[in-house]
Amino acid sequence: MRKDKAIDRLSARLLRVGVVMLIGGIALFSLRVPPANETGTPNAALVAPGCKLQQTIDYGRCGHQVLRRVDAPAMWAGMTKDAVAGSMEEGWRMTDFAPRQIDMVCGLDLFCPEHWVLSLDENGTAAIYRNLYGFAMDRVADAPLKVTDESMWEMLAAGVAFDTREALEEWVAER
Repeated sequence: MRKDKAIDRLSARLLRVGVVMLIGGIALFSLRVPPANETGTPNAALVAPGCKLQQTIDYGRCGHQVLRRVDAPAMWAGMTKDAVAGSMEEGWRMTDFAPRQIDMVCGLDLFCPEHWVLSLDENGTAAIYRNLYGFAMDRVADAPLKVTDESMWEMLAAGVAFDTREALEEWVAER
């Protein structure tokens, strides 16, 4: 009989230990371990599909700034901040990173798309230019202007900006 009581106590203790271990195991299992990305760092932000780029373009020649919002390249989806930084076009710098929006800035030594620009072409002939797409000055017309002296040549070599084509043409007519 004593043996039966000792076995019953041992069984009860083992049962309690088993229940405590089971509860502990369930508690540990219920805690969610954050998923790791391909770099092995938990919770690293990845570019989400449909991410937008908020691009700020600083135009050095006129001092204007243009903000544009475009779709991120589809191949960036799932990439980390470092991977995106490595695949950005030259001249761009990332200023903020989030899965749904990446902010970036670029400085260009151009006039912004708001201006009509009187400048010299590669042959030294006066011409009218416009920044049509934001990243290059495109020749849109010849300008009937003879460069008569060194100071005018220097001014036109740097480019003279006008708010309208009419203002540019009026300036040329006065020369």
